[in-house]
Amino acid sequence: MAISVEEMQNRVRSELSTGSRLGHTAVGVAGLGMSALALSLLATEPVLPVRTQAAFAVIALGGLAWTAFAVWVLTRRRVLLAEHHVAAATLAAVLSTVFLTGAIVLRAQAGMLAIGCNAAMLAFAVGWLMRARRRVATLRARSAALDRAR
Repeated sequence: MAISVEEMQNRVRSELSTGSRLGHTAVGVAGLGMSALALSLLATEPVLPVRTQAAFAVIALGGLAWTAFAVWVLTRRRVLLAEHHVAAATLAAVLSTVFLTGAIVLRAQAGMLAIGCNAAMLAFAVGWLMRARRRVATLRARSAALDRAR
């Protein structure tokens, strides 16, 4: 029973693996939970300082962004392509940059540990983004080589 390349590609594209679905579901639930917690604190504590309210709003937006990413991947029900990794790494880098900036601006209150942790998260995210972009470039080069070989 031989299977054509086209049939195999259609099967691969048809759905995400169980592990990938569970992982993205966990990301979505965690992002939604983080947003719900931050928003509930904003709603129930009206006397919080403005900086604290801003921090909770940014945390809620970050959680909603991760939830949107998870929903996007899960609704497409496709195998994660290299460009999905670029999207996730970009989101991680942007959010890490926002949190590092906040820690630096509030360094007197946040302390050096917060700055160090946020800097490490940003370094990891940037490394992940660079790796994802290299992978996309490699795959595009392979695709172009295969197209030229036809």
